[in-house]
Amino acid sequence: MYRRMRPQPVRPTRLLITAGVIVVITVISWATAPGIFKDPLALAVAPLAIAVGLGLGTLLVRVSRIWRSENGELWMSGGLPFAAIFLGTLVLRFTLTYAATGEFFPSGNSRAYDHPSSATDLAADLLLLSVGLWLARAALFLRRYRQNEAASAPL
Repeated sequence: MYRRMRPQPVRPTRLLITAGVIVVITVISWATAPGIFKDPLALAVAPLAIAVGLGLGTLLVRVSRIWRSENGELWMSGGLPFAAIFLGTLVLRFTLTYAATGEFFPSGNSRAYDHPSSATDLAADLLLLSVGLWLARAALFLRRYRQNEAASAPL
């Protein structure tokens, strides 16, 4: 993880793969929450969580340092806030799940599956905040990369 915190060149393929993996795993985890599709409040909050993630991701990309090296390659730094928010949402989700069920990882025969609560379902919505965060990061860094490529292309 330390490597991700250091300045690094902007690599479009890596940005897309990282965002894709995080989005796929996160959406699968969200969809397997015990009662996510039975709780109207959790379903209503889901788009809001994605919107908050997109907003945070946009803000974090704006404050990230992006520069062009002497050889024209685009570099970026500022990955620590992304990692901190991602880990913070995971910790908050586990805390809410534990508070509601008494277990960090409810098993198939857990009471969380028998009587899912809004707390566990809303905790699952925190996962969607990460989806918005990483989608915004990939899209905005990719856009900056394309702008850099267009600016450095010979006429």
